[in-house]
Amino acid sequence: MQSQGRAALTPAPAKETGLRKVATTSQRQSRCIKVITYLSLVILALDQASKFWAVTYLESRGTINLIGSLLRLNHTTNSGAAFNIGSNFTIFLTVFAIIVSAGLIIFSRKIADGRWAIGFGGLLGGVLGNLSDRIFREPQFLHGHVVDFIQIPNWPIFNVADIAITSSGAFIAYLLFKDIKPFATFADSNLRNEDNDGETA
Repeated sequence: MQSQGRAALTPAPAKETGLRKVATTSQRQSRCIKVITYLSLVILALDQASKFWAVTYLESRGTINLIGSLLRLNHTTNSGAAFNIGSNFTIFLTVFAIIVSAGLIIFSRKIADGRWAIGFGGLLGGVLGNLSDRIFREPQFLHGHVVDFIQIPNWPIFNVADIAITSSGAFIAYLLFKDIKPFATFADSNLRNEDNDGETA
């Protein structure tokens, strides 16, 4: 009788779903938004600081060879895209960059995977870096020329924002190739509901 009483007082084993510590979709999205925000702001700040240095220091000194002809610092401006494509359509490139930035900001609110957050943050920071030039730099508002200063052989002169855009684009392509989903899936929602049911049971 005494052993039976002890057994009755022993709590029933918790359900497996109740023991799992799985972050909800909203929590993951919140963390991803922070990663995207901080990373994009850091890249934007680095890009603009490096361009300020290039304009104030390199413009008067000319080309600086860092590793012979393999890596040089050479200040220039670009009214178009890479390889001077669209140099006469700066306003259209500016509008396109604004649309891309808005799209990235809208979709970033739904990102629930940390790897995608890194890719989006780097891409957004790079796009905002060059967009800032097109909006605020000379010769006029929304027609500004992008500051470039990093030069390697057989390639257009580029900047920190371009590095962020290219590397982030390659990383996002890798995530797509690996079929890593950026957004919360239906299975995630089901898992969250199961955990909630386990806690209330």
